[in-house]
Amino acid sequence: MQPGKTLSEAEIADFIFHAGFSTATEVSQLAGRGVGMDVVRTEVAALGGRVEMRFTRGQGTASPSTCRLPLR
Repeated sequence: MQPGKTLSEAEIADFIFHAGFSTATEVSQLAGRGVGMDVVRTEVAALGGRVEMRFTRGQGTASPSTCRLPLR
């Protein structure tokens, strides 16, 4: 990734869901290990669904961020 490059919402979401990504400043038993969001995306996709995220610059995720799963 290039410093100063403006990312699209899809690129930001891909980055957040990348295995190993963490925003924690320190590693603990509960946070900072970069495990979790990649598993969420994988499991939702395995069910035939998808996670959609929207962002507000400087504030984080925004509405409507959704997790869509098919009815079975």
